[in-house]
Amino acid sequence: PMTHTLSPHLHGFMIEKLGLPASYFAFSVQPERLGDALAGAKALGLTGLNVTVPHKQAVMAHLDEIDARAKAIGAVNTIRFEKGAAFGTNTDAGGFLESLTFNNVSLAGREVLILGAGGAAHAIVYAAQQAGATAISIFNRTAERAEKLAAHFGVRAAAEADTERLANGAVVINTTSVGMSPKVDASPLPGNPFRSDLIYVDLVYNPLKTRFLALAQHAGATTVDGLGMLIFQGAQALSHWMAMEIDVEKWYPELRALLASKMK
Repeated sequence: PMTHTLSPHLHGFMIEKLGLPASYFAFSVQPERLGDALAGAKALGLTGLNVTVPHKQAVMAHLDEIDARAKAIGAVNTIRFEKGAAFGTNTDAGGFLESLTFNNVSLAGREVLILGAGGAAHAIVYAAQQAGATAISIFNRTAERAEKLAAHFGVRAAAEADTERLANGAVVINTTSVGMSPKVDASPLPGNPFRSDLIYVDLVYNPLKTRFLALAQHAGATTVDGLGMLIFQGAQALSHWMAMEIDVEKWYPELRALLASKMK
């Protein structure tokens, strides 16, 4: 959603630090004008684009080539233009895993419960599989969506968000927008079924400490907020466009403070 996006601040910071001759702007595009927007960007000679909700799946029909990762996820968030062609990839899964690694959390050998079955969940299921999670289940309020996503990846759809049955050290990941500003009093887990031996991850980053994470911390659990994923997926996108390695970790505290200050 363009009203909340921190991406221009994120990319502006990295572009300045790297001394790149580049600029990053946010544009709101209506679904019916998506093809026109792509054609215009290509005609203007842009290097690339990020794509956000609600266009990550619809944009795929307008691209010349999509890499294996984005095809497997079923969504594109990063486009690169080269020689008149548009190439699509997805940095959400990689950004998510980099954020977990940075926060000393590994999904390898762990049970994972994913809350939500929307666009963000696709990348997270893919990431969990790539990272070696042993058992992945998806809970969504609309069961049909969870079942469809679970079938796509060959994982389990959960009838309820039952954290009591999870193994010690399991990871619970919120991919929904529940708890996002301005409705900050909501949590995607009804009641208070939080355990100190589980790890809770929220993709929401505004506010940084959502009710979901606050309740988990109160229970003594390890938590990871959503700002790291935003930072790392953005760095991967810029790296993709500029064909260069970007070590965003060295700027992480400074960048995190900047983005936190820009939240409405």
